[in-house]
Amino acid sequence: MLWLLMVLIGPSAIEGIRDQHVPGYPNEGQLRLYVLVPLIGLAGSGAIFAFAKRLPAWARRIGTGISFFALLLVFMTFGGGV
Repeated sequence: MLWLLMVLIGPSAIEGIRDQHVPGYPNEGQLRLYVLVPLIGLAGSGAIFAFAKRLPAWARRIGTGISFFALLLVFMTFGGGV
């Protein structure tokens, strides 16, 4: 659910950057961070959820841990960095 929220927030963040009318912004890195990375996270989490019954317990735990760690990194960079 958190990745879905990030996917929904990303385009509005890009619009906020675009509304500032600063030449060169939003740049490609911002587009990747606010739109592409959350989509990849959502796809990965969706795959873990979809195949949860077929995956061994250790694989579910590792996949979920990686997903939460990646989400933490994205949250830190959304806020302006570490």
